[in-house]
Amino acid sequence: MDRPAFVARASWRRIFASWLGLALAVAGMAIFAVGALIGPVGAALALLAIGVPAWQWQALRRRRIEVDLPGAGAMLRLGRDAAATTVPLDAIAGGIVHRTPGATSRGIRVGADVERWLVVGQDGRILARLDGRGFAEADLETARERIGGVWMSAARARQLGVLPADAPWHMRRPRLAVTLALAAVVGTALVLLVVFVVLAELGRAAFLWPWWA
Repeated sequence: MDRPAFVARASWRRIFASWLGLALAVAGMAIFAVGALIGPVGAALALLAIGVPAWQWQALRRRRIEVDLPGAGAMLRLGRDAAATTVPLDAIAGGIVHRTPGATSRGIRVGADVERWLVVGQDGRILARLDGRGFAEADLETARERIGGVWMSAARARQLGVLPADAPWHMRRPRLAVTLALAAVVGTALVLLVVFVVLAELGRAAFLWPWWA
């Protein structure tokens, strides 16, 4: 009997809602790359805007979901090279699915929706977690069917009072999570404003490389 019976692989292309979303992301990186040629500030922004996604995409392509055929010793394997987390299928009671909408830019959907799992054991505690970024929606659905058990949304789990006690705090307190997220956005904007004012005081040296002076 061949194992695993089902394998799903993540791909960086699937983190975008469409080819238009991918094109917009590439265009944005190109703009930051041009900014790196202008001055130190542009170079720092380009390092963040290009380097961080490039590192994430490199790691993303090695993530897999593997589900064995039912039977003795059957396992669920998740994560980098399907080796980060291993759970016996007969220990799984089901799971909770938390879906968040993808990013938008000027009303255009850029990022694909993100599905996150909490795989729950027979004792009601979390056995494994999955960040579904990069996986095809059909693959995630098939994986849930192969794993078996009862699956429900985080909202439904809260209504029924079956959300695990060790679930992430933002699932247990969604309103607080939204409030803190908004506060973080405002705080980030204020920090960026202060940084810009400081850089403006430094003058051309902060914004232009010497050869542009």
